[in-house]
Amino acid sequence: IGQAAISIEDDQFYSHHGFRVKSLIRAVWSNVFKKDGPTQGGSTITQQVVKNTLLTKDRTLSRKIKEMIIAIRLEQKLTKDELLEIYLNEAPYSGNVYGVEEASIVYFKKHAKDVTIAEAAYLASIPQAPTHYDPNGPNKSELDGRADYVLKRMHEFGYINYDEYQTALNEEVVFVSKAQSAIKAPHFVF
Repeated sequence: IGQAAISIEDDQFYSHHGFRVKSLIRAVWSNVFKKDGPTQGGSTITQQVVKNTLLTKDRTLSRKIKEMIIAIRLEQKLTKDELLEIYLNEAPYSGNVYGVEEASIVYFKKHAKDVTIAEAAYLASIPQAPTHYDPNGPNKSELDGRADYVLKRMHEFGYINYDEYQTALNEEVVFVSKAQSAIKAPHFVF
């Protein structure tokens, strides 16, 4: 799942030091001059860890500067694998589902270590827009396309070979319905 997340979220994860100037410039350019459609992010996995765990989700320049400074400091204190683990454990999924282990259980009724490559691609696809890419929601075909793109990137970066890529593309991934994964006694849980 980590390789799938790196392939789609931050393909330079193991070579940068917290943020990427090129990505930041691309995101600013896209968001300033592109008037319709979704905004584009320029955050590395490390910056997403900072945003998801330490800062608010406000879209302000001061928050972005803080995010970059803290990301650089985190990169000095933690290993890349530790940062990836934090990211995977804190990634938002649809509703009240956070972290890849919980998402694996909710969506596939299995532990994260047991998911297939295709299922990992889906899990890596959801955090970009958890509500939009909810597997049980109305945008399932968009999620399918994003998961296929994750698989393509995993193959391009050498995380999976051609046969694994083709097998994953052809795998029929079945999600557990929300009714089966719903919280029992939510009033008690919350």
